[in-house]
Amino acid sequence: MANILGNARPEEPLEVAFERNSSQRQRLSNEQWLKITNTLPPLVGARARNSPRTRSFVEAVLWVSHTGAHWNQLPREFGMWHSNYVRFTRWAHDGIWKLVVEALKDTPATAEPLNGLVNRYLASRHAHLVRNYILQKK
Repeated sequence: MANILGNARPEEPLEVAFERNSSQRQRLSNEQWLKITNTLPPLVGARARNSPRTRSFVEAVLWVSHTGAHWNQLPREFGMWHSNYVRFTRWAHDGIWKLVVEALKDTPATAEPLNGLVNRYLASRHAHLVRNYILQKK
């Protein structure tokens, strides 16, 4: 449990402390980032490896998944909330988040909240409307 200053108790892992303290920012380790980029589809993976903005985007999504905050509460350091949300939905419809969750499976405190966020979105009415729109365009 986090204390009043937001610090974790000594016996509590940092990942758990982060989940309880929305003022902290989720940051991927270089090892986690490498695992993610190695599992992405070739075109997405190539862009991700060459763009720090993609890493910031993934960290923004992790922040939302860990804090449970609404997208419009995303801290400015992650960029415009709506741009991040739209990109999140594209990756969800393309199945990219499933690859990211699989890459992070050895850190369940990071992977599970992300998987929950993606599943809630895909089960939402908005996701069904977007999916129908995409299918009509084809």
